[in-house]
Order: sequence, then C-alpha cells, then structure tokens
Amino acid sequence: MCQQAFRHWVQEKYQTLANLNHAYCGAFWSHDYTSWDQVQAPSPLGDTNVMGLNLDWHRFVTDRTIDFFDNEIKPLRALTPNIPVTANFMGGNPSESHVFYDLDYQKFAKHVDIVSWDSYPNWSNGYESTAHLAMKTALMNDVMRSLKHDNYLIMESTPSQVNWHPYNRAKRPGMHEMGSLQQVAHGADSVLYFQLHQSLGASEMFHGTVIANHRGSNTRAFKDVQKVGQDLQSLQAAHGTTRTAAKVAIVFDYDNMWGLDDARNYANETKKYWRTIQEHYQYFWKHDIPVEIIATTDDLTAYDLVIDPMHFMMSAQFATKLKAYVQQGGHLIGTYITGVVDHDFLAYQGDGLADLEATYGIKVQETDTLYPQPHNALTAYHQAYQVNDYCDVVETTTAQVLGTYQKDFYAGTPAVTVNQLGQGAAYYLAARTDTDFLDAFYERLATSLALKPALPVIKANAKVSIQVRENATTRYYFVINFSHRPTTVTLEVPLRQIFENQVVSGKQDLASYGVQVYMMNK
Repeated sequence: MCQQAFRHWVQEKYQTLANLNHAYCGAFWSHDYTSWDQVQAPSPLGDTNVMGLNLDWHRFVTDRTIDFFDNEIKPLRALTPNIPVTANFMGGNPSESHVFYDLDYQKFAKHVDIVSWDSYPNWSNGYESTAHLAMKTALMNDVMRSLKHDNYLIMESTPSQVNWHPYNRAKRPGMHEMGSLQQVAHGADSVLYFQLHQSLGASEMFHGTVIANHRGSNTRAFKDVQKVGQDLQSLQAAHGTTRTAAKVAIVFDYDNMWGLDDARNYANETKKYWRTIQEHYQYFWKHDIPVEIIATTDDLTAYDLVIDPMHFMMSAQFATKLKAYVQQGGHLIGTYITGVVDHDFLAYQGDGLADLEATYGIKVQETDTLYPQPHNALTAYHQAYQVNDYCDVVETTTAQVLGTYQKDFYAGTPAVTVNQLGQGAAYYLAARTDTDFLDAFYERLATSLALKPALPVIKANAKVSIQVRENATTRYYFVINFSHRPTTVTLEVPLRQIFENQVVSGKQDLASYGVQVYMMNK
C-alpha cells in the first residue's frame, strides 16, 4: 500500500514527462512512463543509490502522515470546532538530544492548532554536565516554540526515570523541578505526565510515574510532582505570557538534514548537522539571548542575526532570500558545506548559486575533509584556533578576510570572511572549529549588534540560565541553576520572589539544581 501511495504521490509531483529531465528519474520509470515495477521504498532489498529517490521517500512519509492526521481530525473539527487539536511531537536520539528525524515537523506544525511534545531529557547521565544537557534541552524547547512562533505544551514528561533510555537513571533531588520549569521558561504552558500510575505489566510497566506500583504516592518522585504543582499554582499569573521576542534565528531544514546525511561525500561520522546547530546555539544560551529555530519559509526580516549552518541543499529561491535579507540590513552567518545541491538533489554546475556567492563575496573551490587526526588551525583576532573535520578552500571576490588557515596546501588562504552588501553584512565560516572560536566570534557580534538583554539579575557563572516571559505589563525572570553546586545571583533592583511571595534585592542564594522566579512590573 505504501509503495502504491508513493507512486501516486510521485505522479502528482511530476505531472508530465517534461518535468522528468533530471538524471535520477531513470531509476523511477520505464520509457513509456507507465510501468512502475522498479519503484521501491528505500530498503536493504532495493537500490538506495539514487539519493533523489531517498529524499522523496522522506518527503512522502511526512506528506502521507499529515494526510492521515488531517483525515483523523475531520470529525473532531466538525463536532468540536472550538477545541484545539494537537498531536504530540517527539524528540530524537536522547543521547544526542537530537531533533526528531523521521517527520518534517515544520510542515506538520501547520496542521495542528498548538504544538505539544514529549520531553524526556536524560538528566544526570554519565557523559556530559547538567549545564551542557540543559543547553541542548533548551534548544529542543526553542524548536517546539518556533514551529508556530507561539507557546506550546509539554504533553509527556516523567517525574523520574523512563524505561527506554540506554540507562534509565533516576533524577537527582531537585532535578524534576529544574527540568520542568526550564520548559515553562522557554514557553511551555503545561507540565503533563506519562503516566499517572504505573501499569501492572507490559512494556512500560517500569516507566516513571506520579504514583508507583511500589509504595504508591509515598515516594520521592510523588513529592517532587507536588512541588512542581505548587510552583505552577504560584505562577498562574504568568500564564498567557510569552518569551521575549528573539533577535537571533538559526535556520534548520529537514530536506537539508536528510540530504546531507545521505550525501556520498565528506565523512559519515562527522557531518553532524544537528550537533553543529547545537554548537552555534550554545553561546546564546550561555548569555541568555533568546533564539528561534526557523524554516526556510519563515520571514527573515524579524531578526538582526540569522545563522545558516551547513546548508548543503539550498534552493535558488532561498539564496535570493538571503541576499535580500542582507541587503536590507540583516547580518548573516554561513558555514562550510553550503549551497552544494538543489531541491532535487542535483549538483549546482559552474559557479553555483550566483546570489549566494554575491552575498558572501567568495567562491568555494573545494572542501577538504579531515581525518580525526591531524587537525588544521586558523588565526583570527590575533589568536590561533583548532580546526576539525571540514575546511572549505575559498577565494574572495568582494569579501574581507578576518581569519586565515595555518596549515596544509591552503595555508594563508581565507578561513573566516565578511562581506558588506547593501545595508548588512554576511560572514562565512569556512572551517569547523571548537566552541572557543565560536564564543570569540559571537561575542564580538553580540556586542556590536547589542544582542545581550539588559537583565536585572546578575549571575555568577554560565551554568545559571535566565529566561524571560512577559506580557504588556509584567516580566517574569526564570533563574535556574544547572549545577550540583549551590551558587548566588545578584538582583540589581528589588524584585518579587514568586514562590515565597516577597520582595527581595541584592545577593540571593540559589541551591544546587535550584529555581527561582522573580517578577517585575514594566
């Protein structure tokens, strides 16, 4: 059935033989355009070497899932037209805090009234700090909020462990409140649980719940849920507030993710598109600068800074859109492996995307894929930084060089550039670096573009996150310590402490994994 539906979908997409002049189409059809015997879903039993077919399969799965969803909700729309409809979206690989891979949620989100998702970070894991996982979890929440540029729901969470992570560890004391209110801080209007009571048997009988089979409600997890419930009661006045509008956006595209992963080039182990987005996001999270994760169809002009990493599969239309954004005063960041193939997974010929080259003021000659050892290096801002995995070898046309490579046959050539175009500027990071370079790079940009918010709460270290929700009259400052060590924050003006309902000022203690919410009238 799926193959028949796929064939029908492709027939609709390619109406006439004139549309079929792409190189990969020969694997789809016989010469008379009537025999479909060779059409196979990508699988070990079929041919997976036609990347355009593999990409269309991903698109088809999304379109068919949306079609099924739309059909399922028809009676709900008819019988309860005033009740919002949602479907709980998912996260991906928990060890990577990866975006969900198999469905295009940017497309799916247009068919739900409100976004909801199942949030299961693997807190207190054995391979990263709580603060680093908090950054990745913050990004996932910002993804969900950005799908409709609006508040969202936590449809599922757990008071403690789950039953399907590789290691199903219990949350440490305080972590449930910490994680729950982080989601609220980023725009969630609910904290819901799967499940209320543990099942007697079957696959999720050991999944963490509010009420356990053993000891019922007399558990630490139950008391943690009570505490979060009390917090949410105290925060009722904040319901309906929204995140402070973001001036920074990061472009994420499902077609690009699928296409880049399937590209028979570079290195399978080091492409890491989503991790690259995490690394660019990290500076802004550490400095409490709001970020939205946008699709190629979104309006760019709402943002002072747009970051577009590893945009391997880029349409000519989006390249034109980026050029217009910069000309009108926007600031754009692009990286290595950008603008290589089109929407049909066909390589650009000659000089490639003219608008993209005009925007960045460079020509990419080739991409050098590095082995894990040795590394290259670049020099910028009077300092050397390590380079890993990928190096675009570029020549400038109109761009100014900000950093150069140190090693190999392209030593001394541009590694970091900026191109002034119209009222704006486009930066190109030709190499993958560690986050020390990204921190230095974005620190300069954040200062010049005045991106850092003026907050009345001063934190002692970057393991504390400060997120703001607001309405026309009031701001709420969510202050969370993502560390097992207590710390302090300093209030520069008197603020109302929500949970204790008292006005405080000056230095305030913040417990390990501690949360405080402060309110200030505008």
